[in-house]
Amino acid sequence: MVFVFSFLANIRERHSEYTKVCLDATFRVDSHLESKLRGITSDHLTNEVVEITPPKVNILQRAIYYYADVIGTLIGIALLLIVMIAWLAIGPVLHYNSNWWLLIGTYAGLIGLNDGFVLRNVQAKLKDFENVQFDQLAVTDEDLFAIINEPLTKAEPERTSISSRISFAVGNVCAHELTVLTGVLVIFALIAGASALRWNTSGQLICNVPPSIIESFFMIILITGHNSADYNRRIQIKAMHDRRLKLLAWVHALEESEEPKDVNVGSEVMVPLAF
Repeated sequence: MVFVFSFLANIRERHSEYTKVCLDATFRVDSHLESKLRGITSDHLTNEVVEITPPKVNILQRAIYYYADVIGTLIGIALLLIVMIAWLAIGPVLHYNSNWWLLIGTYAGLIGLNDGFVLRNVQAKLKDFENVQFDQLAVTDEDLFAIINEPLTKAEPERTSISSRISFAVGNVCAHELTVLTGVLVIFALIAGASALRWNTSGQLICNVPPSIIESFFMIILITGHNSADYNRRIQIKAMHDRRLKLLAWVHALEESEEPKDVNVGSEVMVPLAF
């Protein structure tokens, strides 16, 4: 589990770094493009404020967001420290026996099971919201390129294999808010079973082993889906950046009173992104 989490965290960090570099480069090209167009048209009007309306969510989804906000902040770290201190404090009372060791495993198993579903849900909702914005931007760019009679550079998504499609399907199921609720009900059922066994070794193992197996299975099978989705997002971002470079080249050609075409302007804001 530690290896899988570290592996996913490393991939996410590298994806975030690449995305940040791409977006920063795109913003620089956009600023340069706007400056050139304002100079050509003598436009000094203030840009309109663009407001992106957040999607409407139901009560269950809002509760999941609130939980993620608490766990993902210093409050979550503080709660974890309190649990660890309490666990260490009762060690002498239990003489550091097997039940003492299983206590922290039980806590990690139950909380980890819930947090795994919550994390997947929040990531999926954010990705769905991003997809809508990227699709709207692509439509706007398509209209803009139609005005200047230039072909549009479109992002070609990766061809998905059978394993990728299975991973996507599992990911969609795991990301649904009802799945998160089901996970909570399973946790209560495991606690009830352990309580019926008076929290002996078998009772604690009931709360320890099944959540760890479920969590490990979902994390492993979701790696393919995460990688494929991130790859397609990088393609979208690079295509968006390439379209800006082409628009800037067209504007430079317009400034020279030539037929708009692709030109190399030699500006630091037009360095193509490697992918």
